[in-house]
Amino acid sequence: PLSAGVSPAWYFREPEPETTPASLLVPSDLGEPDQIVAFTAVNRRTALLRGQFVHKLFEILPYLPADKWSEAAEKIAASLLAGVAVFRRQKGLSAADIQILLNQVTAIIKDKRLCDLFGPDALAEAAISGKVGYLVVQGQVDRYPAKQITCWVIWTQTAEISIISDAQIQKELASLIAHD
Repeated sequence: PLSAGVSPAWYFREPEPETTPASLLVPSDLGEPDQIVAFTAVNRRTALLRGQFVHKLFEILPYLPADKWSEAAEKIAASLLAGVAVFRRQKGLSAADIQILLNQVTAIIKDKRLCDLFGPDALAEAAISGKVGYLVVQGQVDRYPAKQITCWVIWTQTAEISIISDAQIQKELASLIAHD
């Protein structure tokens, strides 16, 4: 309170500099922008359906016995189609498409280098949040192993698998920071 018209000492001091909030790093926003591909409306919906199908296979199949994978793939495809067909008159995935995509997904799931990622203790659709230096990392990852690992980057669209060392992670993060 003011007493006898004298201002408090803090009134004459410069305020403390505000701390800069940590930069938010969202895994889905990493790297260069996606290549723009000219789709027709039907092709775009088909590509989206294929992507949703593959995503769901990676989420569900690792928890099932291998002899149930084909049956599960059929059910997943039918379920996805039921969700879009009513509104968009979408033609579903053909039996050949389902088998090709199933073969590609199971090859990745069976890859010995990725056994921890698709093993029984791994988490599907895991939320992540934390700090790396001054960067805040927040998002959701498709698969997360239950034990400490080296960082893996798997681009399911191209079937490219990169196993990244801690030194490479630091280099990549430094590169991302430099681009901000």
